[in-house]
Amino acid sequence: MKNIVKFALAALLATGQGSVFAQNGHTVYAERHSRDVWIERVSDDLSDNLGYPNTPTSGFASVRFECGPDGNPTNIVVINHSNSRFDAPSVRAVHLLRNLHPLPDNVVRGQVFQANLIFATNEYELTRQARLLQQAEATRLASSHAEQTVLVLSSSARGPG
Repeated sequence: MKNIVKFALAALLATGQGSVFAQNGHTVYAERHSRDVWIERVSDDLSDNLGYPNTPTSGFASVRFECGPDGNPTNIVVINHSNSRFDAPSVRAVHLLRNLHPLPDNVVRGQVFQANLIFATNEYELTRQARLLQQAEATRLASSHAEQTVLVLSSSARGPG
């Protein structure tokens, strides 16, 4: 059985307003979730969706996506990985996310989200991959001011080993 570990690394949001979204052709009014509650809910969902690939290798993948008008992830793309074998299970985990609505306060339409997903065969590899991902995130954040408006979610899967 897979041991799923959930954690959130960082969340830097652009400002925004409103709590109205369209669902199934109707306007729905919903109470906005706080950022921390929303991150926990989506991170749990990511972890539930994350399957360990059939490989003895550890690594990570970073997947970008947006929230469509119906609350489902859209424009899903892998932007970074340690090994391409983690791309498919990472994209699948994001694609299978339950409805992202209601979004947290201060999230604007067109907000870019990033899921950082770690795959580890043991605790040592989990720590090592987290450190490598942290370095990649520091480089990403330093590369552009626009990168600081990306909402980042993180989850990890521990595979056999």
